[in-house]
Amino acid sequence: MIVQSFNCTTYDWVFSFLLFLCCCVVWVFSICLSILCIILESSCKIQFITATFLKKIRSFCADDGPGTLREGCNSKDPLWIVFKVSGTIPLIQGILVSSNKTIDGRGQHVKITGKSLQLFKCENVIICNLEFEGGTGPDVDGIQLKRGTSHVWIDRCTFSNYADGLIDITLQSSYVTVSR
Repeated sequence: MIVQSFNCTTYDWVFSFLLFLCCCVVWVFSICLSILCIILESSCKIQFITATFLKKIRSFCADDGPGTLREGCNSKDPLWIVFKVSGTIPLIQGILVSSNKTIDGRGQHVKITGKSLQLFKCENVIICNLEFEGGTGPDVDGIQLKRGTSHVWIDRCTFSNYADGLIDITLQSSYVTVSR
């Protein structure tokens, strides 16, 4: 009878062990990826802001028209509104802000004077790093939130010299945070 012997060297064992380890890592990675996909699909909507949603305000002098704050706020698209330059925006009429907007004054000194930003029946709005100054007349506030507006964050804004109030949160508005 002929007996064949199989002689494994140390390198064969090391190679086999590394191959086994790599297979285990790939298997664990695929399971983790599957679990992550399941979690993301079942959680609430996660929206990523891409460059197409970024709108830079170009005109401070005009109250209306292309490139103005009013145009960006009135748009039905989700927008992250930033300012290219510092300046004062004199509002003759209030600006109606629609849902899914971020009005971001970081990096510039942006002052809104006269009338107010008005949020009616909208949601998911962030207003940050803006200065609101001076408005006269009945029911003129720096920012008005009315008729079921929800999920609003007003952060690092300053308010002064409004005849009625600075921030008016009324008529079933909810989930509003005013900070710093």
